[in-house]
Amino acid sequence: MQRAIHLISSLMLIVLTTASFANETPPEVHVLVPSETVQAGQTFTVRVYVDPRGYGISAAEIEIRFSREAMEIVEVSLADLLGKNAVIAVKKVYNYMGLLEYAASRVGPTTPPTPATDFLHITFQVKNDARPGIYFFNITDYSFIDEKFSEIIGVQLLNGSIIVETSSSTTSKNTWISSEINNTLQITSISSNTETYSTFINFLKQNIQKMYEYLRNIIRWLEELLNRLISR
Repeated sequence: MQRAIHLISSLMLIVLTTASFANETPPEVHVLVPSETVQAGQTFTVRVYVDPRGYGISAAEIEIRFSREAMEIVEVSLADLLGKNAVIAVKKVYNYMGLLEYAASRVGPTTPPTPATDFLHITFQVKNDARPGIYFFNITDYSFIDEKFSEIIGVQLLNGSIIVETSSSTTSKNTWISSEINNTLQITSISSNTETYSTFINFLKQNIQKMYEYLRNIIRWLEELLNRLISR
């Protein structure tokens, strides 16, 4: 009898332990752009993609910042993350501020895991007078509610960026690049065609974005740690 009780207790412990580690990996939210570059006057659609990583998603709220000098939102549509009958609670576009606020919730019960799919589709139009350069789409605030109506902690954010090009930025031109060799600053003039320009911009984009994401994750982690310490 004691062996049976011990066996049942061990099985219950295994089940509870497995359940507690089932959602160890936090969800990921990606801002996905359709291409690396766009032209002035062009429209393009950004996808806000969510991988719940085993969680059930009952509601979601997100705030995205973008460059108001270079582009504006022309349309925002709810995708499939929260089901076909989801209720939109907040849908505010502030083009003059470069800000989108959006919140929606699922209708009915949430059965985990929610499949990985898009939360939002955001259509932008590049302004005709936009300057060439790299522009970022940054998630500056968010909240995701699980199947138990608890806020999910530690959501991983992967922001997006896009390069705006104009006719002047894609034609051949002379570019001056400074480089330090043996502690001596030398200036070299190179003839830069479209391919060279794009390679240089892609290099900047990759490194700036990685550093930005790294710093944002550290700040987000410190904020969550501080909130947990305060709540105790």
